Amino acid sequence: DRRLRSGDLLLRIGDVDVSTMGSEEVARELRLAGSHVRLIIARETTDGDLSPTIAQQQDSQKKQ
Repeated sequence: DRRLRSGDLLLRIGDVDVSTMGSEEVARELRLAGSHVRLIIARETTDGDLSPTIAQQQDSQKKQ
């Protein structure tokens, strides 16, 4: 639906953390997810930083 853009970083597919997976593994997870899926992505802002929500999420993932 054109919400994804070139350069977006895919972090999660549903409940699966894909942030450290290779492209083949991510493709497999997408195929397994079905026709409706919730994606968590990161996108750089115009000043080169990740959006605050994503930055906070990454910080909480590092603490786990």
